[in-house]
Amino acid sequence: MTLINHPHFVAGHDGLMRAIDAALPGQLIFVIGLSGAGKTELRKLSMRAYAGAPRSWGAGRMPAISVRATPSDKSYFSPKDFINRLLVELDAPNLDWTGMSADGPNSGERRFFEEIKAAADGLAGLRTKRPEHELRLAFERLARARSLRAVFVDEAASMTYSHRGKAPGDHMVSYMCMAEEIPVVLVLFGVPRIKHLWTGNSEIRRRSRFVFLRRYTREEVVVFGRLVVTVAAPFQMESGDLLRENIDLIYYATMGSFGEVRSFLQRADESRILDGRSSITLTDLERAVYSRDDLASLHEDAKLFDHLSSPADLSATRASKRGSA
Repeated sequence: MTLINHPHFVAGHDGLMRAIDAALPGQLIFVIGLSGAGKTELRKLSMRAYAGAPRSWGAGRMPAISVRATPSDKSYFSPKDFINRLLVELDAPNLDWTGMSADGPNSGERRFFEEIKAAADGLAGLRTKRPEHELRLAFERLARARSLRAVFVDEAASMTYSHRGKAPGDHMVSYMCMAEEIPVVLVLFGVPRIKHLWTGNSEIRRRSRFVFLRRYTREEVVVFGRLVVTVAAPFQMESGDLLRENIDLIYYATMGSFGEVRSFLQRADESRILDGRSSITLTDLERAVYSRDDLASLHEDAKLFDHLSSPADLSATRASKRGSA
């Protein structure tokens, strides 16, 4: 199922492109959304818009790369593994985001992807034995040689899983300095937990811009209902009014997240299949709701997202001014 360019996704894409166009070298751009909000698709789309087609880059040049941050060190984030991934991307990049295909009809493209994969497999093993500072220096030099201008980081909230005694913001200070040295723009995509990367550090906060992939609120029930009907098009419903009559249940189960709506309907359809029915019923919708713990986690994430994306409450300041007038 392809991503639907619903209003909040379009707004998020437009906001990200404005942020990238206005960014100074060394700047951080945080793109924040609930799980399933479309962050990965937004990354690919924005990278294509920013970098253009590979044939326009010029020999040896690479305007943008994408890397995933992972908790690869016993469930903790490893700066060495991350810098190694960055370096491999410059030498043997994953170009899936460009629209080029490793199994497409173009034989030249297929050979190109095979060569990249072989290079990546060889480089990854060799570089893990080198110390982190050497990997970082090599990356900075190669990035300048490649005319790199932007690094897009998927799953950036993984950087918050730091070893004891290491604050998550310390990683960002280090990468911010690296971005200024090259110079490049860092675009980091993550769930609300990503806030730990800047919380308590005014320097990071001051040099950052924020783009929110917004969820649909209860006040947007009409727009949300249209989204649900659009996503549900491939599924057979017991009645034409089933979704509309149970929109409150669907909202409660998904908290207005596009990806959660899609997963919810897939679970409902699986319930239908298991019971041997030809169409989804209310029973299937009810079975598709997460367990109590998972639902509580989803609601907590939504609450945190709303807190991050909402402006500060200035009512106390205004009252103080009126009192002193």
